[in-house]
Amino acid sequence: TMEGMIDKYMKCTGGGGRGSSSATFTAQEQLQPPTLDPKDQVNELKQEIDMLQKGIRYMFGGGDGTMNLQELLLLEKHLEYWISHIRSAKMDIMLQEIQSLRNTEGVLKNANKYLLEKIEENNNSVLDANFATVETNYSYPLTMPSEIFEF
Repeated sequence: TMEGMIDKYMKCTGGGGRGSSSATFTAQEQLQPPTLDPKDQVNELKQEIDMLQKGIRYMFGGGDGTMNLQELLLLEKHLEYWISHIRSAKMDIMLQEIQSLRNTEGVLKNANKYLLEKIEENNNSVLDANFATVETNYSYPLTMPSEIFEF
């Protein structure tokens, strides 16, 4: 039966009974790359740096100027990886800028609304006041509150 096969598989892999958390944990461990010892990491990074420096020399025509196919493929893989990271970082920065601009837009809209309300209030209070128009030599009439002329 299917249950028998699963139990047999779990026993062979050391997972214990069906649905045990240890079987799930080992599956997750297999998906993650093994952790390297610091010396191995340093050596790996040194090799990558050497390969990249050789790639830079190759692209700019310095040094011996020859790379084999495997080195070129590895360089291409690294460049594609870096381009994806650069694009991702660029998109993050652009999204932050867009959010900042949206925030600024909201603040400016609120300020504009507030100022329009103030203008409206001032216009209403000016219309409510009793003004007298005085003729002048200018092309526009001079308006003054009529209380000034009351004695």
